[in-house]
Parts: sequence; structure tokens; C-alpha cells
Amino acid sequence: MEKVTKAQVINNLTNDWTEYIKGIETLSDDMKRPYLKRQGFTTDIALISHIIAWWDDAYKNIEQMKKDLQYKSPDQDADTFNAEVVKRSAHKSITEVLPEFEEARKRLLRLVESLDEGNIENNEIQKELFWNITNHYKGHKIE
Repeated sequence: MEKVTKAQVINNLTNDWTEYIKGIETLSDDMKRPYLKRQGFTTDIALISHIIAWWDDAYKNIEQMKKDLQYKSPDQDADTFNAEVVKRSAHKSITEVLPEFEEARKRLLRLVESLDEGNIENNEIQKELFWNITNHYKGHKIE
């Protein structure tokens, strides 16, 4: 895990993730299907819902860590977590999911902006910022 700075995370949430949604929207069906398959999802709704769910989890954990610097994120089985997200989002439309994505992105951005240097240096917060935001983007980046 590489250490991330507050500026890197803010840039990632402000620019990279915003461009990501634009990229998803501009993929042709012929390009979108293989991309989603590589990502492990069958629909863009499921993929975007997955990102939102991990961000919500990170938000909750970071909020707790701000109050208690000894707090550690509970272990999650990623496959089970993702399966639950896909199941919960099955009835949603893209017009419902995109505003949820944007709201989650903005909420997480506000939280990161509120972190002081002591928070940023905390190893557990670093894990959340890296795995659920910056590295998560790298894993889903459209290339």
C-alpha cells in the first residue's frame, strides 16, 4: 500500500472519479460489455453501486476513526459485500444510480477536506483512503 496525501485524494475525487463516470457513459455497448466483464459486473449500475457502497463504508469508518484513532475497520469479505450490493441495486436504473454516485463522491470529498494532518497520517485512515478511493479508481480505470 502506498501512502497517499490529502491533495492526491482530493484530486482523485474531484477529477479522476468525475471523469470516470463520463468515460462509462461514453463507452459503446461493444466496449462496455467486455469492460464490465473484466470488472466482474454485468451492468454499469452494479459497478457504480459497488463503488458507492465501498465509499459509504469508507466514509463510515473514517468518521469513526476521527473520533477514535485506535478504531480499526472491520474485516469485510469483498465477494460477499459486492454480491449484496449487486442484489440491492438490481431494481435501480442508471438515472437513480448516477445522482447517488455524485452525492457519495461529494460527501466523501467533504470528509477528506475536513481531515487534519494527524488524521491523514493515521494508518487506518490511510488504508481507507488508498484502498477505497485512490487504488479503487486505478482498479476500475477505463483504458
